Formats: sequence, C-alpha cells, structure tokens
Amino acid sequence: ATKESSDLRALIERERARLLGLLEGLTEAQASWRPAPDEWSVKDVLRHVLAAEAGVVHIVTSLAQGTVPEGERQMGRQDPDESASLDELERRLGQERQRLEAFVDGLDQAANLSVTFPHPFFGPLNCKGWVAFQRIRDGDHAGQIEQVRATEGFPA
Repeated sequence: ATKESSDLRALIERERARLLGLLEGLTEAQASWRPAPDEWSVKDVLRHVLAAEAGVVHIVTSLAQGTVPEGERQMGRQDPDESASLDELERRLGQERQRLEAFVDGLDQAANLSVTFPHPFFGPLNCKGWVAFQRIRDGDHAGQIEQVRATEGFPA
C-alpha cells in the first residue's frame, strides 16, 4: 500500500462509521441475541473486532519500525470479557481505533514499507497494507451485524 496517511485514515473511518451506525438504537438484549447457539451475536462480533484491532495495532507498529511481529495471527479470536456491555464494547472499540488512528497520523516517510507480515487470506502486507485491510475487515463485520439484525427472530 502506497497511500498517504490521510487517505488511509479516510478509508478506515468510512467503514468504521458504517459498523458503528449499525449499533445505534440496539438494546442490550438485541446485541446479545444469537441467531443460533453456535452463531455470533452482535456483541460477539464486536468482541472479535476489538481483539483483532488490538492485534493489528501491534502488527503495524512493529512493521513500521522494520520488525516482524512475533507469533501468528489467530483467526476468529475474541476479547475474553464476555460480560462487557454494548456501551463498554463501543467505548473500548473507540479507544482501540484511536490507537490505530494515532499510528496512521504518525506515519511518516521513515516508516519501513519493505517489511511484511502474512495475512492468512491476503498474503504478505506491509504496515500500510494492514491499515488499509481494516476497511475490508470492518465492512465484513458490518455485514455480519446486518445479517444478525435481519435474521428471523431478532428481538424487536
């Protein structure tokens, strides 16, 4: 990814606004409702977004400094706090996004773009590629929330 920092920020802000817009007016009961016992609720999706974004902040920070992060990405992991309310999850998502945006705002010409870290589906990405990917990830998870809300039996 060769986009300027301001372009990257605009990309990630747009999809995050869409995702957060889907939470407006949801009750705690609606956010906790699962379409089936083995499917995710809106809160489960948010817990996943939260855990994934924390991992991405670590990845992009390491890559920009020219260091390959240790360990592997864990697909489908969620923040372990199952008791967090919808409001608490939204607050924490905002904090994590501020960390990512601060990274983007601080990107400069000295950022190392040659070091990459493999994404499980998209292959090796540099720090800007990982940031740009957040737009796709937020869009996918917004789609999941839309599906949950559209499922027959979703609480009124």
